[in-house]
Amino acid sequence: MEEQITYYYLERQQNHVFNYAERGKFPWLREDLAFLHEIPPQLSPAMNLPVINTVGQLVGALYVIEGSTLGGQLISRSLNQHLGLTLNTGARFFYGYGEQTALMWQSFIDFADCISGDETQCQAAEQSAWQTFQVFNQVLDDYVQQELTSDWA
Repeated sequence: MEEQITYYYLERQQNHVFNYAERGKFPWLREDLAFLHEIPPQLSPAMNLPVINTVGQLVGALYVIEGSTLGGQLISRSLNQHLGLTLNTGARFFYGYGEQTALMWQSFIDFADCISGDETQCQAAEQSAWQTFQVFNQVLDDYVQQELTSDWA
């Protein structure tokens, strides 16, 4: 999904000030999973990824992805307190932007405001956000199912 976002941003949204290149989260997930000796889940070929052809669709997908950094701050503190996981030891994704989280979120909100007043783009954002949540749920459900299946094998 990050590839779709990056492509859209680079190819179509050069006139917007929002820079997604510094926000990629998949490397953080890979880093955490490697520390935990886990293999990243593979997306099913049948996975229905959100289409990102409009700025509204981009805003919707980014709402979910960027919003994860807000809750991640709470999760990061809990992982550190209860499991000793840190930015460099298995909790990079949840650490997110650290002290810059509020600033980065506000930057996203400023960008998202570009669709305010455009009902079509707002509806596209809503649909894209819903689809993005669905993809995350499906990936996690598939991973849990795979783990349960391998535990019984």
